[in-house]
Amino acid sequence: MLELLIRHSDTVTTICCKGRIVLGSHLDLLRQATMSQTASKVMLDLSGVHLVDAAGLGVLVDLHKRFLDTRRTVELIDPTPFVCQVFRITCLHTVFHILRTRDIGLKQRNALGVGASSFME
Repeated sequence: MLELLIRHSDTVTTICCKGRIVLGSHLDLLRQATMSQTASKVMLDLSGVHLVDAAGLGVLVDLHKRFLDTRRTVELIDPTPFVCQVFRITCLHTVFHILRTRDIGLKQRNALGVGASSFME
């Protein structure tokens, strides 16, 4: 099962995904929810996704291509370790723009002049 929560801001729409992106009717829901957005940038938050199969990857690639065709962008946020591994194995990490919010926070703090050593684990 796949649950979606859509959040809108002025220029970006974030679709939070929870569950599995796998073969089934919920893939159509993901496709429709993503394609119906009018923002120039849509971010798919994958922090709640614990499984992606070939059909799910196909939908994500299709969305990426459709967005490129319309001069819009779709980005992936915070994929789980399993999903990251799937993207690495399939080399799709070279196709998608994948963001980690932890990294964004570090860049913003570093831009403010805060030393990087403050954020070491």
